[in-house]
Amino acid sequence: MSKKGTVIYIGGFEMPDKNAAAQRVVSNGKAIKSLGHEVVFIGLSKSIKKDSTKEKYFNSDVYSKKYPINSLEWFKHFISFKYYIDIIKSYDNVKAFVCYNLSSISLLRLKRWAKKRDILIIADCTEWYEVAKGESFIKSVIKSFDIFMRMKIIQPKLDSVIAISKYLEEFYIEKGVKTIKIPPLIDSNDEKWKHKLNKSKDNIIQVVYAGSPFSLETKGQKDRLDQIVKLFIEFSKEISIKLNIIGVDKKTFIDFYKNFNGELKDDSIVFYGRVSHEEAIEKLKNSDFSIFLRENTLTNKAGFPTKFVEAITSGVPVLTNRSSNLSDFLIEGENGFWLDNTSIITLEDSLRKTLFKDKYEFLQMREKKMNKKLFDFRNYISEFESILN
Repeated sequence: MSKKGTVIYIGGFEMPDKNAAAQRVVSNGKAIKSLGHEVVFIGLSKSIKKDSTKEKYFNSDVYSKKYPINSLEWFKHFISFKYYIDIIKSYDNVKAFVCYNLSSISLLRLKRWAKKRDILIIADCTEWYEVAKGESFIKSVIKSFDIFMRMKIIQPKLDSVIAISKYLEEFYIEKGVKTIKIPPLIDSNDEKWKHKLNKSKDNIIQVVYAGSPFSLETKGQKDRLDQIVKLFIEFSKEISIKLNIIGVDKKTFIDFYKNFNGELKDDSIVFYGRVSHEEAIEKLKNSDFSIFLRENTLTNKAGFPTKFVEAITSGVPVLTNRSSNLSDFLIEGENGFWLDNTSIITLEDSLRKTLFKDKYEFLQMREKKMNKKLFDFRNYISEFESILN
């Protein structure tokens, strides 16, 4: 048992690294552990058949509840409380709860329980979702209520907030709650970041897109992958270039963007679908650039792209437009290039200026000592200390 107390991290993350949420809380957990605390994780799992499991990852106890698959299960998860409390009671000297984008009802119940026992309750806030147009009326009403209650009513009354972006940091500071800004973090000592780069000897410019660009269910878009693909089809007629797409397969892409049916026949656009996190990182490392485009929405302003962090840590320059507070980290010509996505014409122009160069220039950029430890959790330990003392 830690003398400094146990921190319970609760949220919709799938351990050990099955989603971006898991990668975030693991790195945050390492920062908290370095302060002398024990960290316990309570998340979800899509792979278990039992109602819940207890495992050991990263030298921490990890509890996983079966992922909800129907409306009733989602409702029970939405108001979850006893499950968390039963686990919490099995640990002595609980210092704090860190709630990762937890539903408003669960968060409110945990807040009341924690206050009576002098336990800190902290929000790890990484998103501000908007209700998508394609969602059903009932689902949109419930979601709107949950977002409003969590973001504007409950989280401002917690002990502190861990905000992923400058936008959220400023919002909660204005609300009067103690707030620290913590982007997605990594552990630079992890083996996956240590592998040597396999530099391609050919002249093909390798560009990678990795992520979940849209939802077939709601028809909502996070990234404008369609614009990227459209331009790369044209560029491939003029230069040797290849776009590797990870996270979505060709059929799903065409189901969403039906106007591309028949245009994706050459090998300049390659779809890999969903792959393991390790495989995605390896493909990223073997690329000349990582690319993504974000729409100017509340969701994107409030969030921070994990794929940017992974690219910089891999020593791969990023091609992207201005969103979130990326300007705090992207240095033009050193670790990436800004794209102007005001229109498809300005986007094409800015991509041409970057990609229509000799590949030797790209290799020179990668040979420069990019700060691969920019997002290492060790750089942020003092911030975590400020909210746990």
